[in-house]
Amino acid sequence: MAHRFLSEFKQYLGREVSNVDKDFLLETCLSGAESFIESNYNLPLVETTITETLDGDDTNYLYLNYRVSSVSSLTVDEELVDPSDIYIKSGVVRLISGTFSEGIQNIEITYTCGWADLNLPSALKVALFSLAGMMFKEADEARTGVEGWNTNTKTGMDYVVQHLPPTFEKLVSPYRVIRF
Repeated sequence: MAHRFLSEFKQYLGREVSNVDKDFLLETCLSGAESFIESNYNLPLVETTITETLDGDDTNYLYLNYRVSSVSSLTVDEELVDPSDIYIKSGVVRLISGTFSEGIQNIEITYTCGWADLNLPSALKVALFSLAGMMFKEADEARTGVEGWNTNTKTGMDYVVQHLPPTFEKLVSPYRVIRF
């Protein structure tokens, strides 16, 4: 199955889109870079629906683990909240009137995070492509990844962490959800 950004990634690398000789390696690098961003930055790049059950703390803010695109269902103490009473910003859902009453596991929210198909913001796409491009370039040279064990050393086995592309953090950080 072709990665959804394969054609754009090939253009980013300056490769002919019709040239398929390294497609498997390119797709593997894209998938690896996507997994790295998702797991290390807690940032799903593919549109995903998540249901969470949380504790209320008598505030009007609810901090979620992911950047929220939309809320499809929100109940507080088993009462459905009117969608017009919900305000969303990044990883925070706010009630315009009322609070998330104090309780244990008394809030259930179903929300969407990530981006549909090819709607990934350009900054995240550049971060994805720069990391995948670095992985692709190094795949034929040193056979190293972003991090892992290196067996090509004089001492036998060393743990290696490669540097991320220079602008990577600046591109990804505006989309991260940071919880205090």
